[in-house]
Parts: sequence; structure tokens; C-alpha cells
Amino acid sequence: MISITVTLEDLATRRAWVVKVGSMEIRFATEAEARAYAGTLRERIRAPHGLTPIAHAGAKHADPKK
Repeated sequence: MISITVTLEDLATRRAWVVKVGSMEIRFATEAEARAYAGTLRERIRAPHGLTPIAHAGAKHADPKK
């Protein structure tokens, strides 16, 4: 599972709320914005998807020469 965290970061000129997803960081002005983003992201990651890695790996590709 992907780790998603929300933290407060003190920058040189201001404070920012940071959502960390793996090694990526997304900064927000308010805690509410950061938590809303993190919540939506979690829902989207957990949502069912049409292609799973297992289904994709087992798919056969058509030969374009035929």
C-alpha cells in the first residue's frame, strides 16, 4: 500500500501543510485543503480499477503481421 501522510512544514517565509505520497510532496496553505486532498487520493487508490497487474500480465497481444 502507498503511504500518504499530512504534516506541517515551516518554510523560510511561511508554514505549509504537506501531503507526502511516496517521495512526492504536495504543499497546501491550510490543513483542511491538505486533508481533503489526501482523503480523495486514498479513495481513488482504493477504488476498483478495470485493469489489475495480474490481468494485464496475462493478456495476449495480437501480432500486427497477421
